[in-house]
This record gives sequence, structure tokens and C-alpha cells, in this order.
Amino acid sequence: MWQKIGKILLMLTIWAGVIAYVAWSGVRVQRHLESQTIERVDIAIVDSMTTGRLVGAQRVREWLRTEGFATIGAPLSRVDVVGIRDMIARNGFVDNVNVYASYRGTLHIDISQRQPLLRLLVDGYNVYITEEGFVFSTPEASSLYAPVVTGDYKPLFDPAFEGMLSDYMVSLRRASEQKIKEIGKEKKPLWEQDKALKESYDKVGETSIEKYGNEKPSDYRRRLEQFKDDKLRKRLDIEAQRRDVQSRLDAVTARQRAEQQRMQRLQMQYDDLCHLLAFVKQVQRDSFWRAEIVQICATTTSYGALSLSVVPRSGNFSIELGEPKGSSQKLERLMSFYRSAMSSLGWERWSKIDLRYNNQVVCTQ
Repeated sequence: MWQKIGKILLMLTIWAGVIAYVAWSGVRVQRHLESQTIERVDIAIVDSMTTGRLVGAQRVREWLRTEGFATIGAPLSRVDVVGIRDMIARNGFVDNVNVYASYRGTLHIDISQRQPLLRLLVDGYNVYITEEGFVFSTPEASSLYAPVVTGDYKPLFDPAFEGMLSDYMVSLRRASEQKIKEIGKEKKPLWEQDKALKESYDKVGETSIEKYGNEKPSDYRRRLEQFKDDKLRKRLDIEAQRRDVQSRLDAVTARQRAEQQRMQRLQMQYDDLCHLLAFVKQVQRDSFWRAEIVQICATTTSYGALSLSVVPRSGNFSIELGEPKGSSQKLERLMSFYRSAMSSLGWERWSKIDLRYNNQVVCTQ
């Protein structure tokens, strides 16, 4: 028994020592946090790209000063690590940010940038779009090169939008479905009204007139004619009311159909933009086309579709691609034309090459 009590006392002593050490360490760390100050701020753009950068260390230091965050000379305990991280992360071009202070007084800020696939520089828009479809505004003083898309193209999102295009489309679909559902609720009272009118119409048709026993034939005929007139008038009035109800039902259905068509147009715009991203990605991954295509122009057609044209480095002509869907096959046709015809006919002969038609290359002098 004494041996068991001794083991228990030993364990209690050990745990008391552990607790005392933890408490002592906590007090020591707290004193260090209060006495140790930030001596320097180390800002690292951990994925600096060969094509340039979206942000530099100096710009981040300006953000810290503008937002009033305590850094150099401030005790470690007063450094708002979470606030600094959230402030930097609010910039759409920042993919990831890690902020922490070292025990010796260095504030580390490590920033990962998003990798833009293209820059959309059309009327009212100056944004980057990544390969994954993330949209963010072009940062001031950025020095990053990305293929620029110009023209009178009207994207489906607002100029101030920032985020994933796929998420944006999901939110649009949900809002559209909810709107169609809300519009549809207007049909129920109209259906009920039409049902009640139909029942009234049937009841009018079931009514009849009886002849009194001592009634003169002439009086009965006069009363019968009046009954028929009244019955016809009631049925015509009910029919007019039902036509009005049906007209209102048709109007509700038309609004639902208009919303569905609006959503279909937005879906078409989204698909076109995805095809544009795929086209630019294909160009960037092919060394020849990356060097050959120097400008991409995007326009919106009269029916809302996206149409592309490009300016090549070779020759003095433009290339009409039309809709971005199927651009891979169009570039293959253009490459075949380059190899077979351009070498023999010359590069200065044409003013425009049109690839919009299936299995054709139409040239204009």
C-alpha cells in the first residue's frame, strides 16, 4: 500500500512541476512580448514571376503606414498580426498571405500572388483574369505582363466585380431561379379565380325556368326570352372575365420566359468567356502562337455573342476568328495555311484572313 501511495505522490509532484514550468514559461513569454519590440519588417513576395509582379515590398509598407498598423518599435504584444493579414488579403490579386512575428523581433510578411492569364482592357474594365477564372482589378503600379484583350467587348460582370466567375454564375442562377419562382406565385390566385369563374359559368348553364300553372303562353314566352337574354349576358360576362384572367396569366408566363431568356444570354456570355480563357491559355502554351499573336481584340455582336480577331506579328493583315469556341481547330487551319500558302504567295498579299467558316480559310486582298 505504501508503495502505491509513493507512486501517487511522485506523479503529483511531477505534474506540479510541469504546471509550475508552464506557468513560469507563460510569464516569461508575456514579459518578452512586452519588452521585445519589432526591429525590422521582412516582406517577401514568395512567387515572384518572370513576367513581372503585381505588388512590391514598398507598396506593402505603404499599406501598413496608411492603415496605421504598429510595426517598427512596437512591442510584439501590440502587433496586430491578424489585422495585417486580413488587410493584405483583401486585395484580389493576393492568393495567400502569411504574417507572423519572430521571437527576436522580426515581422515576417509572406505574400503569394495570383497568376493572371490575361488582362481585360475594354471600355470601363481594367481587370486581370486567372486561368481558374478569378477576376481582380489591376493593381496600381503593377509591372506584370499578360496578354491584353481590347475592343468593345461587354463582359457579363460589372467592372468592380472581384471573385470567381463560376461562383458568380452560381449566384446569378440562384437569383434567377428565385425570381422565376416568385413570379410564379402570382399564378395561384389567378388559377383560383379562373376556377371560380368556370364553376359560375357551369352553374349559369345549369339554370332553367319553369312555367307557372295558370300562366298565359304569351307571358311565359316573354319571360323565357328574358331568361335566355339574362343567361347569355351572364355567360358572356364570365367569358370576358376568364379572358382577362388568362391574359394576366399569359403576362406572368411571359415575364418568367423573359427571365429564363435573360439567364440563357448570361450563360452564353459565361461560356464565351470560358472559351476566351481557353483560347488565351492555348496561345500562351504554344511558343509559336505566343510569339506570333501580338494583339487580341474582342467585340460583342448584335445578339450578345463574343467575337475575336487577332493581329499577328507576321504580315500586314488581321485574322478573324469569330466565336472563341473551336479556336483550337481554327489555329490548326491557320497553321496549315501559313505552311502551304503563305510561303508561296507571300505575307504582304492579304489584308484579312477569315477563319469563321468551317473548314475554310477565306482571304481578302
